[in-house]
Formats: sequence, structure tokens, C-alpha cells
Amino acid sequence: MAWHELVSAAALAAQASGPMIDRTLTVQDIAVALDAEVIGDASIIVRSLSEPARAGPDDLAIALNDHYVVGLAEGQALAAVMAACESLDAVRLKAAIIARPGRQVLATLSRLFERPYDDGVSGIDASAIIAPSAEIGTDCTIGPMAVIGARARIGPASSIGAHVTIGPDVTIGAGARLMSGVRIGWGTRIGERFIAQSNAVIGSEGFSYTADPKRSLAEDGGDPPAAERIASLGIVVIGDDVEIGAGSTIDRATIHETVIGSGSKLDNQVHVAHNVQIGRNCIICGHVGIAGSARLGDHVMLGGMSGVGDHVSVAAHAFASGATKIFSNQNRKGVRLIGSPATDFETGLAIYKSQRRLPKTVQRMTDTLDRMDEVLRRPQS
Repeated sequence: MAWHELVSAAALAAQASGPMIDRTLTVQDIAVALDAEVIGDASIIVRSLSEPARAGPDDLAIALNDHYVVGLAEGQALAAVMAACESLDAVRLKAAIIARPGRQVLATLSRLFERPYDDGVSGIDASAIIAPSAEIGTDCTIGPMAVIGARARIGPASSIGAHVTIGPDVTIGAGARLMSGVRIGWGTRIGERFIAQSNAVIGSEGFSYTADPKRSLAEDGGDPPAAERIASLGIVVIGDDVEIGAGSTIDRATIHETVIGSGSKLDNQVHVAHNVQIGRNCIICGHVGIAGSARLGDHVMLGGMSGVGDHVSVAAHAFASGATKIFSNQNRKGVRLIGSPATDFETGLAIYKSQRRLPKTVQRMTDTLDRMDEVLRRPQS
């Protein structure tokens, strides 16, 4: 992802979470956190992050590429994070933090300026419905109209938002954050520091029927029998430090477990079907669909609108670009995939280039055939 996209993402995150909390960080404090060098006045105080053109005197401008360096002249920032700076006067700054461009810079900055989560709830709202057999840890907050089922266990320091539903026998570790409207189905087991954005559904019924997609007719040529539903008797198991995006759905298993490994992050509107196994520290972008019983190794990254077929295995450290469709097993560790059906990057790009040349190639072939017809129609001498 380009730096301007990262900065835009940070700005959107700030808007979504409300104004950034007031900080009194100096340029030196930030440089230490980034393990970076300071040029100019390291005592300048900054209170928030900003794009350079929109920055005020209390903002730290992020100008890690030429596009944003140009914007420094339009804003009022006194300090900026830059990849290089030959002259503070030339960019109208009093201080510059010289950091190596990369995702870690923005990650560190966002943590420094992140507003602590506060949903406005203190303690347990009077309208919450909690089963007598449920166990609620210390320092938990539970919002209006939340429902917590029988024998559910919520770890300490967890925040349960308004209208959240937690089913019977659910276990959630310490430090969880469940935003409004989250649904957790019965028996789900979740580790510590779990985050679920609004309207995520975890532990829903799997889409399993007896219909055979390979057979459209019965043996006698008539209609096949009506599909019967196969019940989902299993559960969902989620590790530590997992985040599930808004509107995402994770189906419980048919018999055993649907698994999301520790450290994995799922974007908005991701669908994980029954029996899927996702490894540790995977990144699953928006609108991805993972069909039943698929298996992803550790550190797999799937771009937006990608898909993984049922019973397909994807090796650890694999990367699939946006809209890639993986219909067959990918057993090579670290494989890079593109296209539909998925191929390795080199082959996929060659196919794409060939497809772009098709109109000209067809036109040349047509012209050649026309000339051949013309020659053949000439009278023979």
C-alpha cells in the first residue's frame, strides 16, 4: 500500500473513533518511539497527526513521500515526519523527524495518538439481560440491551457494547471489545484481547445441504430430491489478539471446530464458512469468502474480494492479490497468487499482458485473412 493510502487510512480511522485524545508529546518523544533522528527543535509539542496540507501548528504532519512534502507549504505544521530533509527552511518547518518509510512508522504513530476506547458505558447498564449462571469478570462494562446467555464467561476488563448478544456456554478472554450489535453463537471459545466490530456474527449456522452441485438431474432424468439441511453441531474457536471486522460472519463447524488462529485480522464483510481453519497472524481483507473446510496456513494474506474454494489448502506465507480466486491447493510456502483461477504472479502477469494484446492480435489475423482471400480471388494467369 502506498504511503498516501496509509495516511488516508489513518485519517479515516481518526474520524471513525472521534477526535484524537489530547497529548503532550514532544518531537523528541516521538523520535524515540520511532527510533529516528531529529533535525531542529526537538522540544516542540504536537497533539495529533495530520496530512501536511491540512496541518495546524499543533499537528505532526506525515510527509514520507514527495507528494506530501509539497503539501507542507500549504499547511501550518511546525514539525513533520519525513524520509529526508535537506533544509527546514525550504519546507517551512521548525523540526523534522527523519524516519525510514514503512508500515511500522504509521503503526507506531497511530498507537501514540490513539484515543482510548470509550463507548460511554460505565459498569453494567440496567437494561442488560444477564443469565444468573453467567460469569462476568472484574472491571467489565456491559451496554444497554446486551444479552448474555447461560453459563457464558466474560474475562476481566472487557467491554460489551449495546445490543450485543452472547449465547450460552460462550467463553471470552480478558480485554475483549465487542462493538454494538455483535452476535456470538453458543459454545464459541475466544481468547484474550479480542475485538469485534459492529454487527459481526460469530458462530452462525453453516450453509450445508445434501444437494450435489455436480448433479442437476436425478438418475431417471427428473428433478433431484429436495435438499435437506445438515445441522452445524460444532463451534468456533478463536485465538488471542484476533480482530473481526464489521458485518463479517464466521460459521460454526458441522461437527468439530471452525478455527481462527491467534493474531489474525479479518476486515469488514468477510465470510468464513463451516470447518475452515485459519492459521496464526493471517490478514484477510474485505469481501473475502472462504468456503467450507478450506485451510489457510500461518501468515497468509488475502486481498480484497479474493476467494478460496471448499476443501482447498493454502500454504503458510502465501499472498493473494485482490479478486484472486483460489480453486486448487497451493502447497508452496510463500507463493504469490493473482487472477481467476489463481496462478503465480509471473504467469498471471504474462496472461494479463497477452489478454491486453488480444484485440490487436485478432485485428492482425483478420487483416491477414482478408489479404489471403483477396489473393485467392485473383484470376489465375
